[in-house]
Amino acid sequence: MKRSLFMLGVAVAALSSCSNNEVLDIAESNAIKFSNTFVGKPTRGVTAPELTTDNLKEMYVFASNNDGPVFDEIPKLVYRIGETNEWGYDNLVAWEASKNYNFVAYAGKDLGGSVTDNDDKKSLKFSGIVVNGDKDNQFDLLYSNTVERSPATVDGNHMIDFTFEHLLSMVQFTLKSGFGKTTKVKITNFKFYGVKTIGSYDASQESPAWTLTANANTEDNTNFKSDGEETAQYKADDTNDVVNSWVIIPQKNTDSENVEMVKFTVNVVDGESNTQIGTEKEFTAKIPSITWKKGYRYNYIFTITPEQMGVADQYITFDAPEVTVWYDDTNLTIDEDNSSTSGVEFE
Repeated sequence: MKRSLFMLGVAVAALSSCSNNEVLDIAESNAIKFSNTFVGKPTRGVTAPELTTDNLKEMYVFASNNDGPVFDEIPKLVYRIGETNEWGYDNLVAWEASKNYNFVAYAGKDLGGSVTDNDDKKSLKFSGIVVNGDKDNQFDLLYSNTVERSPATVDGNHMIDFTFEHLLSMVQFTLKSGFGKTTKVKITNFKFYGVKTIGSYDASQESPAWTLTANANTEDNTNFKSDGEETAQYKADDTNDVVNSWVIIPQKNTDSENVEMVKFTVNVVDGESNTQIGTEKEFTAKIPSITWKKGYRYNYIFTITPEQMGVADQYITFDAPEVTVWYDDTNLTIDEDNSSTSGVEFE
């Protein structure tokens, strides 16, 4: 039995069949200023929250010099000026000559007291950060290590320019239709679970990594879910796919070969007659062991086919055709005198 399964990037999930429950194995010259910041651009657009150099609007800056904190607030909110590439903040602070400055920042969401600067004043610590499927807890967390200005002068200092990195992972699930153009594949009750949602990150470490501080969620209590109905439909010029994506704390999903992490329900309807094709089916997906890394996007693609819906033998369906190869005639020889095919005459 053939299975339609496709993979994009680094992610793959196994599908198997065949029952109603199916397993899918600033102005003053001497004021401290901030330039337009740079964020590494990802390769694909998805529905999860995603910050880029172009859409980043604000950042939270920790700054210190020889005398201690530089700004009146810790951290200091620095924001984009309208739709320009200029950045500013309230209550300008002037540079002090001969002092050494350190600037470190994060962006994505105001995390309050959950983010503190380390004793070295060159890095940050994120404690008890919650990243789950709730809207308020879905954010693209960015971090930039220290920018130093040593020693500063009264004027002529360069603007502070941060380069942010993404601290979270992004996981996307794309569901495609393996039916013809008139058929609608309706997806409901999509759930993604088995994910740990609370963690801490200390950027002062030699090789910073997330420490997870909670058990993984379950199918019953996960917030990574889509409750509405979405439709996947093949079109020659504009295919509609069902896409669900979230940011998560980087982690390893299992020490086993694979683990159940996705569940969704499928109904297939003929677009012209609006009749049900087959019966409603629940799919469960097992995802192979993987360590989701910070700053990486993973796209798992499922194609729902007549075979997986258990209707391939009830309707006229077509398997992938094969085409025979061209054969070379080995009887033709080369005339040694003129290096032409033997027997061919020119007039």
